[in-house]
Amino acid sequence: MAKRAEHRARESERRARQVEHLADVGTLTGALAHEIRNPLSTLNLNLQLLREDLARPGQSVEPRVLAKLDTLEQEARRLQTILDDFLKLARPEPGHGSARHPRRNSCGCSVSCV
Repeated sequence: MAKRAEHRARESERRARQVEHLADVGTLTGALAHEIRNPLSTLNLNLQLLREDLARPGQSVEPRVLAKLDTLEQEARRLQTILDDFLKLARPEPGHGSARHPRRNSCGCSVSCV
């Protein structure tokens, strides 16, 4: 009887540590996402403004410049997708608590969250 109670106490402690760890990871994830999202938003806004400036009537723009702008916009979208996937991994699925859950990212790869 005492062994069972001791086992339950140890298991409760382990779960409490795991919940605390996951809370810390969640806090770190939110802060990291915020620090990435702000400059990424600024980058996207300035790319959009640059494209508008280059599209003014009478403006002569080399195709190479537009291709570079396309590439920058594509990579900024890619970074946004990576950030979104990262945030999805950091949030447990509803009803599943804090256990590990296989998920699929935007590339279709199976991933696990803690």
